[in-house]
Amino acid sequence: SPFTVGEREFIAAYVSGVNACNYCHGAHSIIAELHGIDADLLENVLADPSGAGVEPKMLPVLDYVRKLTEAPARLTDADAQRVLDAGWSEEALYHAISVCAIFNFMNRIVEGCGVESNPIIRDAQKERHAAMRDEPRPYTLFARTIGAFD
Repeated sequence: SPFTVGEREFIAAYVSGVNACNYCHGAHSIIAELHGIDADLLENVLADPSGAGVEPKMLPVLDYVRKLTEAPARLTDADAQRVLDAGWSEEALYHAISVCAIFNFMNRIVEGCGVESNPIIRDAQKERHAAMRDEPRPYTLFARTIGAFD
């Protein structure tokens, strides 16, 4: 992916925050922080992305996924062009769209099923993902850890 693990997790946490999915927002904020995203940025980005200290290159990506989350039919070519003009490739835009779509889906499953978090769960998430931080394929390892595939 053109995005780092931290950037993908940042997008996941951001989309989950836009959706007010506390479980996913918390879990993916933890993972993003483990991969170098500043905790204050994660805390403040929902209220004001441009004032939260987001890298200028990332702002149009966040604008795009927010609009895709809140009003997908209102996306225009100009929205995509702003992402490209910031220096991201079409592949990067597709990856941002994919992360956004996955988390809109997951947020609805988590919220619809009433999944909640607590400090014990968050501590376990942090410990599990800290152990995987330096893995070259953390998503594959996580899928194996939870039994999603062999």
